[in-house]
Amino acid sequence: MKSLTLHLRGAVVSTLILTVMCCGLYPLVVWGIGQAVFPRQANGSLIIGGDGTLRGSA
Repeated sequence: MKSLTLHLRGAVVSTLILTVMCCGLYPLVVWGIGQAVFPRQANGSLIIGGDGTLRGSA
């Protein structure tokens, strides 16, 4: 029974670590690189109407 508990604990810890890495750290790193390398393009471009008002973003 001790072996099962150790394997289960390892699996849960691995799952939590990989979840944080893949769902948290990786997107933040990619976003940061995009902001640093392409600061204007990363945020899209603003669409301005004929009267000068902001209509949206592309």
